[in-house]
Amino acid sequence: MDAVLSKLERTFGRLAIERLGSVLVAGMGVVFLMRMMQPAWAAKLLLVPELVPREPWRLLSFVFYPPEGSPFFAIFTLMFAYWVLGGLEASWGAFKLNVFYLVGVLGCIAAAFISGRPQTNYFLHESMFLALATLGPNVEIQIMFLPIPIKMKYLAGVAMVFIGWQFMQGDAGARIGILFSLGNYLLFFSGYLLELVGGRSLAAKQARKRVAEAKTSKQTGRLCAICGARQDDGADIRVCSCEKCGGKPRDLCLAHAREH
Repeated sequence: MDAVLSKLERTFGRLAIERLGSVLVAGMGVVFLMRMMQPAWAAKLLLVPELVPREPWRLLSFVFYPPEGSPFFAIFTLMFAYWVLGGLEASWGAFKLNVFYLVGVLGCIAAAFISGRPQTNYFLHESMFLALATLGPNVEIQIMFLPIPIKMKYLAGVAMVFIGWQFMQGDAGARIGILFSLGNYLLFFSGYLLELVGGRSLAAKQARKRVAEAKTSKQTGRLCAICGARQDDGADIRVCSCEKCGGKPRDLCLAHAREH
């Protein structure tokens, strides 16, 4: 994927939108303010497949659909989205972020026409957050209503559980919307996730092997042929090959070596 993106950037890099997060968040903020004055106005931005032939702007306008909820929650959501998109641009550069976002937009459009359901930018922005959490799983962030910072990987885990619950509870149309909207994340990080799972599987196998070897090594210590006392447990094991032992070497603890 990186090799393909490098080739594309050499050709199309000049077309990348710098500070994409600022553009998107500013647009969502303006639409949120307009919705406060005209509550029904924001619905005109939704990606409704049957309305696209008459209102083609919906193919793009849905990316500016504002967050739901109170003004306080909306401000928090927009600030968080700005931070996530800024972090991705700092990590990837403007071109790769643009491609990632464009693939997500195309996935949402495909989901709308395949499922016949209206689409918002909700799962598209979830893909942005999951991408940043994958790049920096141990980065700590301070959420205003929590007393301690939380690592990104834990927040991503909560998000994945919620997405999984929505996927399981939803019908076929909802599942199509989730899968296609997160398609950019799956495309960009599938190799990394497979390597991560493979690495953990290998580490687990190696850990099991070490445990087995440790158990085997404990059982290979010499033991008394009469009482079974083990050298590993501290017994003083001697080798005896006297006439009573038939002249063959036999391991005996010190007490039985003296008495037999």
